[in-house]
Amino acid sequence: MINCSPEPRVVASGRIRHRHYLITVHALERYIERIGGDAGDMIAEIDSSWLFDFHQGGHSRRCCASAAAADRYGGYTLSSGHAMFIVFPKEQHAIVTTLSTGTSK
Repeated sequence: MINCSPEPRVVASGRIRHRHYLITVHALERYIERIGGDAGDMIAEIDSSWLFDFHQGGHSRRCCASAAAADRYGGYTLSSGHAMFIVFPKEQHAIVTTLSTGTSK
């Protein structure tokens, strides 16, 4: 059973478990590289994110293509407005990468 503790904790291989999400090392590294900040900032953004609708207009083609690809493979995308998180629920709701939407904080 997945522990849904509200407090983030580091699990095997440096991954972070936050609520029902498993943040991979790759996703955290991409967040730091593309968005700036640290694990705490990323977790705060995840908490304030909503489900990204790639059918809605006004998003960059690259962001919509990434979200559509995740959808085709059984995943979904969360967005905070300037960061996107690709999530795969079959892999313990793993956040596998982070993308920038191109807007600044």
